Amino acid sequence: MSIGQASVTDSTRSSTVNQPWYVRRARQLWEYLGPLILLGAGFFLGLYDLLRGIEATGALQVPALLAALILSADAISRLDAIRTSGEPVQVVEQVPADPAPAPETGRPGKAYYRVPDAGSPTAKITTVEPAAPAAAPPTRAPALAYGVLALAVWLAIASLTSSTATTTLQLTSFFAAVLLFYRGWTVVVPRRS
Repeated sequence: MSIGQASVTDSTRSSTVNQPWYVRRARQLWEYLGPLILLGAGFFLGLYDLLRGIEATGALQVPALLAALILSADAISRLDAIRTSGEPVQVVEQVPADPAPAPETGRPGKAYYRVPDAGSPTAKITTVEPAAPAAAPPTRAPALAYGVLALAVWLAIASLTSSTATTTLQLTSFFAAVLLFYRGWTVVVPRRS
């Protein structure tokens, strides 16, 4: 489950249609930039914590690993939401040509289902546009967001007070704490438009 996802409205969709192709492409790339930064930070923090965090105390290793897992999972769910938001869904419906078509003989005793070919007269392919996303409820997982905020504060304090960890681990942990706090804060206090 993503911590907070922005939805594309019809007004932004219609405003992007009138723009040149390079502006639309830049907007598409910009949508992917945030989740890719989160994914990179999560992977780097997790791997660095596991490989080089031996010198650090458990007070920094535990929240750093949790933050890495949350950042990576959130980034993957956001990338999946972006990828599937614009795809039309294909639905295959069977239209019977004959009242009782001749049964196909497969292997006796085995039940199977065969999807009809696109060129056959019994298949009709319809493209269904995805429905507009429903308005998000006023409370968007506040308990999870408060937990993420608490983890971000714990990670920030641990990264600032750890004297045994390497400087790279401390800086990466603090950067992840800032990213986590921002993601949690956007859910607790949504933007006013």
